[in-house]
Order: sequence, then structure tokens, then C-alpha cells
Amino acid sequence: MRKVLTMVMAFTLMAPALPSLAQTPTPRPAKSWDVIAGNWKRLKGSVKRRWGRLTNNDIVEANGRRDILAGKIQARYGIDKAKADAEIDAWLKAQR
Repeated sequence: MRKVLTMVMAFTLMAPALPSLAQTPTPRPAKSWDVIAGNWKRLKGSVKRRWGRLTNNDIVEANGRRDILAGKIQARYGIDKAKADAEIDAWLKAQR
């Protein structure tokens, strides 16, 4: 019995810990937002084409910050935050 316990303890020490569901990373979009923010000047035209109701000032104010962009999209299109985030995610996937 003692030998079995020792083997079980040794195995549990050697086995990697399984990540809990709370620690499992969420899948990232095709490009990370850091890359988008870094290339914001180049991507402003794409943002303007995708969300035509945004003014140039809206796009300049966003300045590569996702939360500000989502807020501007919410305000111009009258949608909720979840829908704005889903649209931004879809736009990100199209940026290749």
C-alpha cells in the first residue's frame, strides 16, 4: 500500500497541472489589436470604408484604441457594445 501511495504521489508531482477553464486563454483574432494600433494611420481608410457613418474626427479620436472605436460605432449605429465588438472582430479577421 505504501508503495502504491508513493508511486501515485510521484506521478502527480511529475504530471503537468491541467489549466482550469478560467485560465484558458480566449482565441485571439487574426491580428492582435497591438498590431492594429501600431498601423492605425495606414488602416484608417479601411475603418472609414467599413463604418462609413464614422466621421474623420471619430477615427482620429479613436487613434487605434479599440474601446474608443467601439464606443464611436455604438453611437453612430445605435447598437450595443456586444454587437460593436462583434463587428470589430469580424473586421479584424478580414485584415490580412
